[in-house]
Amino acid sequence: MTTTTTTDDGKLPAAAVPQLTVKRLSAGDPNAIKQAASVMAKAFLRSPVYLYMWGDDDDDAGREAFLSFLFERNIQLRPQCCRCVTAGPATPESKGHGRGQREDEPVVVCSFMFIDPEVTPPSLWEMISVGLLTIPFRFGLTPMLRLLECVRYFGQSKDKVLGGERRALQLERMTVLPSFQGKGIGSPRPPGD
Repeated sequence: MTTTTTTDDGKLPAAAVPQLTVKRLSAGDPNAIKQAASVMAKAFLRSPVYLYMWGDDDDDAGREAFLSFLFERNIQLRPQCCRCVTAGPATPESKGHGRGQREDEPVVVCSFMFIDPEVTPPSLWEMISVGLLTIPFRFGLTPMLRLLECVRYFGQSKDKVLGGERRALQLERMTVLPSFQGKGIGSPRPPGD
């Protein structure tokens, strides 16, 4: 059995980083989708836009449940656009970060979305089919209304920046678990290269 200790700042020492694997998610991998959504929710828990959407700065548990739900549905709409970095098997530092994680499977330590310009936006039916319209019943009307407000604002901002051109590859929600930050995940070159 291998044990890993963290440094004073709560991060893993460089030598403790397990083997990392990048994979593209698919609709047939619901555990990885749940883990990737959980990593995103933890990373954006205190982000101003999501604080605004949720409307209660003190309710981290409710906001995290909302964000996990939202990001999981977002990934389900376009699983081919989501990439994740896994480290495995689970270490004491990474256990519990991914919902739906089995003891023997690698844990998602980083996730991000690459939205190709050829990928069409989800249709209303697709959004209904993954359960986005249940947000008001699960989390209240305020998060849903503010989500729609933010989607509209960011859509208009993107259109203004791109001049209406859709020919841009978008990187969305690049997130790394706190215990794995500073170890080269997401860098052009991994540590030691």
